[in-house]
Amino acid sequence: MKVKTVAFVLVALFFRTALAQDDPKPDPRRDPKLNALLWMQNAAEFRVLTRQAYRYAGEQLKKGLQDKDWSADEVQLEAGGFQ
Repeated sequence: MKVKTVAFVLVALFFRTALAQDDPKPDPRRDPKLNALLWMQNAAEFRVLTRQAYRYAGEQLKKGLQDKDWSADEVQLEAGGFQ
């Protein structure tokens, strides 16, 4: 009976130690997802780059709508004669 009790205690200690090692407290300063989110929320560069991308897309859309032979679909452009 004592051997079973000792074995049970050893197994319980083993699992407790294993679980404690698998779940370390995460360091928020080293979390890449958190850092990326904070950069998007706070960086002036992100705001400028986003505005620049949307401005360029708007200009390209205006050019595309004025040109009746233009298509955003490369397959249609390769086929030719798209209107």
